[in-house]
This record gives sequence, C-alpha cells and structure tokens, in this order.
Amino acid sequence: MIEEIFNDRKRTILGLINRALASSGLSDLERDSLKGAMSIISEYSFINRHQMKGKVANAVIDKLRVPRDLGEKIISFDKNIS
Repeated sequence: MIEEIFNDRKRTILGLINRALASSGLSDLERDSLKGAMSIISEYSFINRHQMKGKVANAVIDKLRVPRDLGEKIISFDKNIS
C-alpha cells in the first residue's frame, strides 16, 4: 500500500465519522462510540498500520455502537489495509 493512498483512506473515514457526529438523532452511546472509533483510527499511521490492523474493526464488532452503514465502512477501511 502506498502511503498517500493510506492517508487518503484514513482522512475519508475520519471525515465520514465527523459528518456522522455533526448529524442530529444520535444517541449518547452512538456519539461516544463514534468518538471511540475516531480515537482508535487516529492512532493508525502508515508506519504502524500492520500492527494496528483489526483494532478498530474488532472494536466496532465487539463493543462500539455505530450506525450500521458507517460501521461497515469502518470495518472495510480496516480490512483493506495492506
């Protein structure tokens, strides 16, 4: 994976999370979960991406409550790291 592609994908997913956070109708639990996902993704860097891979996907599956469509996009971001 090229660093520029990784960074673009990371910016895109963080942007989607920011837009979701700005929308109305989220429960406090969903809002906290989105902030948690954002925090985990913010820890990802091009250098540590292989060590981090799976962390946010597992969190979304196991404990975070995020809107389904966004959760699928977060998991896809994580899954496609190479």
